[in-house]
Amino acid sequence: MSRQRISHSQIEYWATRHMAKRNQSLSKARFHLSRYTFAELLDLLIIARGEKLWLAEGYTPTLIKNGKRVEVDGPDVTTETMQELLHSVAGTRQLRSFRERATLDILHRHKRYQFLVRVIDAFGVFRLDLVRINESN
Repeated sequence: MSRQRISHSQIEYWATRHMAKRNQSLSKARFHLSRYTFAELLDLLIIARGEKLWLAEGYTPTLIKNGKRVEVDGPDVTTETMQELLHSVAGTRQLRSFRERATLDILHRHKRYQFLVRVIDAFGVFRLDLVRINESN
């Protein structure tokens, strides 16, 4: 896979195009990637029309679009960020299962899309994968 980088201006461009199609204001579409939130990451995946978004501790997020890796501008993902993202999407039982098994799959709905959220903490790797499954009506 080849590697590219997405700049904040490209993200804002995609957001502008996306929101213009839906007659919404840009202020609702801005991505502030100095701090990662679950909703913003899912919005980025939707607006960029990506297939996957990988987050790994110590690295910047990577978007997979048309089979190509595209690095997202922003800070490296920290353990604290990963914990916050996990707690924002997982319930108590799911967190307990994650502590026992070191892996967790969650089906999550955001807007009209469904996502597979896969979290892995094994062999020195703490990773969160967001995979767009489909668009539901």
